[in-house]
Amino acid sequence: MRRWICLLAMLFASTALPAVPVRVACVGDSITYGLRLIDRKKDCYPAVLQRLLGNGYEVRNYGANSATVQESGNRPYTRKDVYRESLAWQPDIVLLLLGTNDSKKQNWEGVDSYMEAMRKMAASYENLPSNPEIYVMTPPKAFSGYAGINDDHIGEEAEALLAQNGYPVIDLRAAFEGHRQWIGKDGIHPNREGASEIATRIAKKLQYDAGKP
Repeated sequence: MRRWICLLAMLFASTALPAVPVRVACVGDSITYGLRLIDRKKDCYPAVLQRLLGNGYEVRNYGANSATVQESGNRPYTRKDVYRESLAWQPDIVLLLLGTNDSKKQNWEGVDSYMEAMRKMAASYENLPSNPEIYVMTPPKAFSGYAGINDDHIGEEAEALLAQNGYPVIDLRAAFEGHRQWIGKDGIHPNREGASEIATRIAKKLQYDAGKP
């Protein structure tokens, strides 16, 4: 009898379904995409985040170069294929990093407009059947006015995101303050070290939250 019990236990163990990885969607602009990185596929922050989190997670990069969160911007994220793809994937966790391109003169309509667009974007994911956890990130500090990006407006965005009470915030602006060495030559896009710093901060936050009772 004991032998049969052992055989049955082995059978059930061998046919048990593998655990489904936690799906993490990285939604953002060229900072998420990894523009200007020499080995983008390896060194963009979503790729680094995948290595840090391990096999229990599946991290996908849904970055779109020059994207704005405001639909009135010159390149709205909501009109990109990656937006529709990220929704269809039904993620469990969504990381939102948008606002750098909204700071440009031709796109800036004030912090209230930016925040309304962020709330609308977050809600579009929150209402998915997968009921994902939403995290918003403040855009890193801009160390130049490259392509018309305005760090004063990015600062306003960061203050507003930190003041809102709806979603957990990962403050990348504060993290990059005083660390020009984490940004590439254009003063905007994180280099390899900067992308690694972003991924590390996200991983620590997700792992901390996962460990909460």
